[in-house]
Amino acid sequence: PEMASGAAVAKGTIISLAISGCEDKPTAEVVGLDADKDLAVLRVKPPLSKNIQAAKLRPVELARSAALKVGQVCYALGSPFGLEHTLSRGIVSGLDREIPSGVNRRPITGIIQTDAAVNPGNSGGPLLDRHGRLIGLATAIASPSGTFAGVGFAVPADIVSSAVEQLLKFGRVLRPALGVSLLPDTLVRQIGLEGALVLRVSPGSPAEACGLRPTEEVTSSSEADDLGWGGVRRAVRLGDMIVGVAGKRIRSSTDLLRALDGRADGERVEMLVVDAGAAAEAVVKAGGLGVPRVLRGKPRKVVATMAVLGLD
Repeated sequence: PEMASGAAVAKGTIISLAISGCEDKPTAEVVGLDADKDLAVLRVKPPLSKNIQAAKLRPVELARSAALKVGQVCYALGSPFGLEHTLSRGIVSGLDREIPSGVNRRPITGIIQTDAAVNPGNSGGPLLDRHGRLIGLATAIASPSGTFAGVGFAVPADIVSSAVEQLLKFGRVLRPALGVSLLPDTLVRQIGLEGALVLRVSPGSPAEACGLRPTEEVTSSSEADDLGWGGVRRAVRLGDMIVGVAGKRIRSSTDLLRALDGRADGERVEMLVVDAGAAAEAVVKAGGLGVPRVLRGKPRKVVATMAVLGLD
């Protein structure tokens, strides 16, 4: 199998590969995708031609990215702007950065920052140490122009190696989850609240087990009248809003995802929750969201036991 950035591929996609020093181009299938970490695993489809077999391909050696130091020399290998087999030299200029996934925009933590040139065409290419060992996979750049401006990012080899085994076995990474869908942060701010607002709760999930309440729609004309609109309106009863996890303040859905990332299956997580239905009320009219009436909500503590969902 080969590893690549997941931003440009989907599971089941067939890709043509180019091998240095070999004219034959084998095909590979995407057999696993980890959208949360922007990773994909490709499996080269047999049979391999004699020329490819003669190339005696060898797997890259993985280094421990946890041992990296700022200032350490590194090399980025890729095909920037279609220029194949391009090698650029730089240093590890930062550690433990955070960027959004190129697939689903979820935060990826523990990212390596480098000033080795990373441009379009480097995505999925290896970031190597001076011994030629893999320390990361290039995934993104920070640039106002879309081309390299001295700040490139790579997913660390430790994250890559932990994901590959599950991608090969299950086609995805099985991570413990809370089992909630969240209201977009922009809408939460429009309501005048701050936190991760629960929109839906999955049946049989840790969220349901610990009593988290989803956002619900109420069609009672009397409740709509209470909110000052008159007649029958669609009234929304907001669900619970998570405002703290393990003592850390939660101000957005990104904060919640970051706080839950890396939790183990069966791990107990204490959360501070506000009943947003008692903290704000809003009426949804045919044209959009009505003006909210903001009230004070009393926080409560809940404990959720993280679990891997969707195994059936």
